[in-house]
Amino acid sequence: MEIKAFLRPEWKKMILPLIFILIFMFLIYSSYTIASIGDDYICEYCEFTDIIYDIHNIDQNDTLTINQTVTKIENLSNNFKQDIEKKEIISTYGLIFIGPMMIINPIYPGPCELGDSLLNTDFCVYYTSEESYNCLDDLSEKIEKFSENSPIIMMISFPEYKQLSIFNIVANLIFLFIEGYLISSIILLIYRKLDKLIKK
Repeated sequence: MEIKAFLRPEWKKMILPLIFILIFMFLIYSSYTIASIGDDYICEYCEFTDIIYDIHNIDQNDTLTINQTVTKIENLSNNFKQDIEKKEIISTYGLIFIGPMMIINPIYPGPCELGDSLLNTDFCVYYTSEESYNCLDDLSEKIEKFSENSPIIMMISFPEYKQLSIFNIVANLIFLFIEGYLISSIILLIYRKLDKLIKK
């Protein structure tokens, strides 16, 4: 009987699951929004950066090519920054909520673009296009090759490309609903027991 009362549906128990789900859906929207901006710049940025890392094949006297490339990279970075600033609210709150979501949801499909040092790569997915991923992957190989002849070893690796699936979304929604419902049930149970003790 105690278990039935504990699990009995109540509107109060729906508030926390709803909050969890809304935060999750906002993070998915935020990740896709930022990634769509990145798709406009990533490959072009990698193309220019390739030239910098391939500098030993450029005539050292060809300062014009080098300077033009650096200028293009700076302009590209500034344009990207301006586009991100237009979505400042989405990107800011996305970064704020991503940490707590990773704590409450161990299967959260975070952006693999953030790197394996910040996310569980078993569940992360890419929100950028496969074309952008290939550009980044090619660049990382170039950087590693370049660092072989450098005193500073730079290792940049990206997990295998995988996109967010409907199954992934549904699994997360179910997990968050159950988790939120159980937490709400525990909080209400504790509150009611304390309330009874106080009234005695």
